Amino acid sequence: MNLESYLTKIIKQSVEAAIREELEDFKEEISNAITPKSKNRHETKDSSQPESKIIRPKELANMLSISISTLYKMQDEGQLPPKIKISNNAVGWLRTDIEEWLSQRKMG
Repeated sequence: MNLESYLTKIIKQSVEAAIREELEDFKEEISNAITPKSKNRHETKDSSQPESKIIRPKELANMLSISISTLYKMQDEGQLPPKIKISNNAVGWLRTDIEEWLSQRKMG
């Protein structure tokens, strides 16, 4: 095996491992968004209810007409409701928290 084919093989294996890891995170993220965690597995919750909806950073930034960096700056300064961790690499906000926060800003 020459150096070029060896490097190609190593790169291919690394890329495949990274893709597998990202897919696992994505599957977990989707599963968490679709299936609410419940102590009682027999309870079902209507996922169309607003409280079960998670708003991801890009969607929230679009809703607020701000950039992602401004969104995180506001988060760091405590100007937003607390975010929730969806997976190792994913966060979001509960729609109900955002709606309540917006109504308080509108009133105040």
